[in-house]
Amino acid sequence: MWIVAKIKPNQYSIFKQSLKSLNDEKTEIYFPKMLVTRKRQERTQNLLGTYIFCFSKNFSEKKIRTLQYIKGLNYFLENSLTNQHDIKNFISFCKSFEDTKGILKSSFFLKFASNKFKFVNGPLKNLFFKILQVNKSKIFAETKNNKKIVINKANYYHFLSNWLFWDLW
Repeated sequence: MWIVAKIKPNQYSIFKQSLKSLNDEKTEIYFPKMLVTRKRQERTQNLLGTYIFCFSKNFSEKKIRTLQYIKGLNYFLENSLTNQHDIKNFISFCKSFEDTKGILKSSFFLKFASNKFKFVNGPLKNLFFKILQVNKSKIFAETKNNKKIVINKANYYHFLSNWLFWDLW
């Protein structure tokens, strides 16, 4: 059974060790990772922030209540037990876009071309947009009130994280 946990920032290793010692050594932990380049340094970052997926055959509603006070954990999401099908689908969807190192390929972010997105930071914060076209260097998008914007393709995956964007039109 898969459960979704929100862990405390910078306490992933403490949480992982505590969970495995209290549950069993066969607990699997998964979170989709993306490669982030900042100031010419590359590092991996959890796509979901501080949320991670945990799997064990031993998980049950009663077992989760006993694990809710382990080190490094903020809380377990309550609907994890009822949404097993959706969680499995999301994990397999993410894994289908991973490279050999377990990092999401850039094509993962283009898969959502028909959906609406929202800027999370910068001058266009909280602005929703829809992707219209993707070419070699730019992504052309349209806002709700039909304004056109252009996103530099080198940074196109950053609209899911905390990066600055600008309106070029």
